[in-house]
Amino acid sequence: MSDIREKLIKHAINTIQKSGIHKLTIRELGKAVDIKSSSVMYHFKSKDVLMTELVKAYSEQFFIYLDEINEKTSDPKERLNKLIDLYEATIRDEKLCLCGMIVTENDNLNKDTKDLVIEFFNHLEEWIKQNLLLLKKDAVFAKVILSSLNGAMLIDNINENKINYLDATRTIIEKF
Repeated sequence: MSDIREKLIKHAINTIQKSGIHKLTIRELGKAVDIKSSSVMYHFKSKDVLMTELVKAYSEQFFIYLDEINEKTSDPKERLNKLIDLYEATIRDEKLCLCGMIVTENDNLNKDTKDLVIEFFNHLEEWIKQNLLLLKKDAVFAKVILSSLNGAMLIDNINENKINYLDATRTIIEKF
């Protein structure tokens, strides 16, 4: 991947995580990396292609991180808490989960991007489920934890104190 393309992806992900899809324009994206908007289109052909590439890049990094968690600890409860730590770090950076932000624009997404976002959440739910099964807990709680994480992130984002609702998710896990 070219250096310019990587910078475009990084800036676009950051913009969406902080401000939403509506704040991401091809013109502003070009300005951010000091190229013309036509050059942005050279790299991605369309905003739909850009969105698809953003979800791919974000998902890849996200699941590399989860793989690293799996390699570093065998304790499933600690793994789940590390996932919450990731969400907390994102909130502290005044960002939200990219796929969570993209879901808010569901009606404006192309099929490829929608499918990748669905795949992201399915993969994350499966990762949570595998850790719950190691704890000998009902796998249905994976849906509860996943929805709690993403809902808590949205609510914590608007709270001045931050991290109140994510703490509730951590409490759910501690009960296991």
